[in-house]
Amino acid sequence: MTGIMGYLSMLTSGDFGKINPRILSILHNLLTASKRMIRLINLFLNVSRIEAGHFTLDLAKIDIVKLIEAEVNEVINIAKEKGLKLRFKKPDKQLPPVTADESKIADVILNLVDNSIKYSQEGSVTVTVDRYEDDKVIVRVKDTGMGIDPEETHKLFGKFSRGEGIARVNPDGSGLGLFIAKRVVEAHDGNVWAESKGKGKGATFQFILPINGPRNRKF
Repeated sequence: MTGIMGYLSMLTSGDFGKINPRILSILHNLLTASKRMIRLINLFLNVSRIEAGHFTLDLAKIDIVKLIEAEVNEVINIAKEKGLKLRFKKPDKQLPPVTADESKIADVILNLVDNSIKYSQEGSVTVTVDRYEDDKVIVRVKDTGMGIDPEETHKLFGKFSRGEGIARVNPDGSGLGLFIAKRVVEAHDGNVWAESKGKGKGATFQFILPINGPRNRKF
């Protein structure tokens, strides 16, 4: 899959010459589908690692603002195609580097934003990051989507768990994305949760990370 994605990326970037716009649009869609497939494969691999006790973190100091911006740009065209406004509101004050596993936190951000896009038929998805207390940062993904029964929010992060009515909107979901997100955030000694005022009232998914990283590298 990585090889296929690599060639599609080169084709869409013009490395093999100019391509008919109609064909180019198809190639862009194939590239997006390949990225989604790779994400799904990685989800299952991470579940296997967690259950086998081999889930580890590769920690480094990261710029959380740049990371969020990159992940938002990854799916901004998908939002546009649905007529949604996807925006990232940067913090007013500069945030310090956060010690975290960059690729795994990127997956968490992308999963939350992607979910909000999938389950919002109109309106917007807004991503923010701010300082939380003295030693943490908080990332929020707020949408104007289908909303969640407040009594169900705690169930969303279970393995293969999906909210009521979600399968009708997106039957291809794995039910693993939020499960993995929870395990990744908790491995960083953080916390992740969802809030909603009810069906049709949108939802906010948010997670907190300690700026100085987790106490232990292995989960």
